[in-house]
Amino acid sequence: QLGACTLHSAIGLRVKNPDGNHYDQDDNNGSSTVSNDSDLEYFRRLSCIIVDEMSMMGQSLYSDFELQLRKKTRRDDRFGAISIVLCGDFIQLPPVCDKPLYEAKSLFYDLFNNDFPVCMSLRTSMRAASDDPLGPLQQRLRDKGLMDPRDAALVNGRVGQPIPNDATNVMYAVPQNKQRTSLIARHMFAA
Repeated sequence: QLGACTLHSAIGLRVKNPDGNHYDQDDNNGSSTVSNDSDLEYFRRLSCIIVDEMSMMGQSLYSDFELQLRKKTRRDDRFGAISIVLCGDFIQLPPVCDKPLYEAKSLFYDLFNNDFPVCMSLRTSMRAASDDPLGPLQQRLRDKGLMDPRDAALVNGRVGQPIPNDATNVMYAVPQNKQRTSLIARHMFAA
């Protein structure tokens, strides 16, 4: 049990709407300030914060995160002198209503690269490694972004196949809510 939580709740950031405004406009620029000495002590004792799913962190959230840590620690150092570890994969989901961290033609890009001079890249996907033949197909899609005719035939051959009754952790992709609702009802009331 890690005791993990969202970045917003961990450091007291408010969520922004698609216009870039905070949903509730009642206090100091979308963040809570250090309210007492115990908060200050807590944040000053932190040595490291690990952020997963970094692809979903955009430039605006990154800036808010950095500024909020300086406020919480009452330190002028980047991130309030707390070490930050970003984990994840930039090829996954991009940020919502924000520019990605890796957008190269921005002043922000240089700042981001200066904040994180060390990058470790893991090259082997462990999630799909044992899923033959779909694991290698996923890796080819990731590396090249294209499917060859054999890959397309493999994927299309799985469409519409019955799912065994004893199958667990089955994921469905359906185009309409009424189909999703039907699937949920069928599985909730199946005996």
